[in-house]
Order: sequence, then structure tokens, then C-alpha cells
Amino acid sequence: MAAPPALDVLTTHLLVDGRPVGQAVHAPYSLNTVAMYGALLTAAAAAAFRQGARLREDTEGLV
Repeated sequence: MAAPPALDVLTTHLLVDGRPVGQAVHAPYSLNTVAMYGALLTAAAAAAFRQGARLREDTEGLV
């Protein structure tokens, strides 16, 4: 996905101007890393349980 043209022009202009982009462009939000890692851990656990349930259904009538 390409960046919007205005963002591309802004970042290019700031880089050529010599100012670091991080100081000139401020994001209106911040990421909570603990919540992000918690969500990733929860998604990984859900995928593992889903795979286990699928394997149990596959082997249910074999023995």
C-alpha cells in the first residue's frame, strides 16, 4: 500500500530540509506494548487450541 501523496511530499520535504521527521510529525496516539503483546499471546493461544480441536475431530473415529 502506497503512502498518500501529501504524506510522501511532507516526509520528503522534511528529510531534504535536514530536520528529522520524528520531531516534526506527531501521531495523535501511542501504542501500549503490554496490551499489544497480550493480544498477540491470546491470538497465538487461540490458534493452538483451534488446531488441537481440529486434530481431535480428525482422529475421533480412528481407534
